[in-house]
Amino acid sequence: MKVVYIDSLSKFDTYPPLTMCLGFFDALHEGHLALIKKAKERNEKVGVLTFSSSPRTLLFNKEEEIINTIEMKEEILASYGVDYLFVLNLSWDILNLDKEEFIEKILIKLNVKNIVCGFDYSFGKKGQGKPSDLINSNLFNVDIIDQVINAKNEKISSTLIHSLIKEGKVEEANIYLTRIYKIKGRVNHGFKVGRTISFKTANVELTDNFNLPKNGVYATKVIIDNKEYLSMTNVGVHPTINKLDKPLIETYIFDFNDDIYSKNIDVKFYKMIREEIKFASIEELKNQLLKDEIIVKNYFNS
Repeated sequence: MKVVYIDSLSKFDTYPPLTMCLGFFDALHEGHLALIKKAKERNEKVGVLTFSSSPRTLLFNKEEEIINTIEMKEEILASYGVDYLFVLNLSWDILNLDKEEFIEKILIKLNVKNIVCGFDYSFGKKGQGKPSDLINSNLFNVDIIDQVINAKNEKISSTLIHSLIKEGKVEEANIYLTRIYKIKGRVNHGFKVGRTISFKTANVELTDNFNLPKNGVYATKVIIDNKEYLSMTNVGVHPTINKLDKPLIETYIFDFNDDIYSKNIDVKFYKMIREEIKFASIEELKNQLLKDEIIVKNYFNS
């Protein structure tokens, strides 16, 4: 898959006729996969057009929590068989394009012949452009994908998945993602309390503003130097030891003693085992962690 970053609207390379999937593609979930599957039916090269970050970061001057970095999107889309990923670097010049300019200065210049988008897709300044505008332009063959719903009749969306992760319902979120939710971080020195109770943990500092699951203990796997290890991860504020102002991510890797300080690792969240609890003593905490470890190992063994 070729990745193209678009910084300027004045110069474009030459591309083959494209079937373009339009959207922000934050979560890259089951609904987005439906767009890509439809795009492949056109038998042209398949492209995905997205932004480098959520337009809300510029519109509201607020950093948005993410599910995937651009690099993670690259990996996922390549596995889906997408040929091109076009990344519009977020700027006011691009956000202020009206709907006609968006079509003329971006879609036409990218040699887009077919378009696949969701029924609620919008584009151009203030989201004024709608799928009907793409159809009425008579410039493209346009396929509009209706909402993909779950068994509860809920629309499968990035908003829903963000909410599920925040509620600790990572198992359900993983179903709609069609993969295991993961975060990326760097291992830093922590308080080193875990090693005093035989639970030496990796203190993971996020490399990006990932959506953190609800405080609690999770069955996880970590990826270190392209190798995967079973683990359990606590997201929380240390209520038993020294309560923190914001959650910390601490991962206990089973049967692992290597020095991984300063290494970048991935943490994959499979299931919430329990919520974070304040214990009466460190000994009580240790006893509960022993129980948690058994639960996590049984989960993976099953």
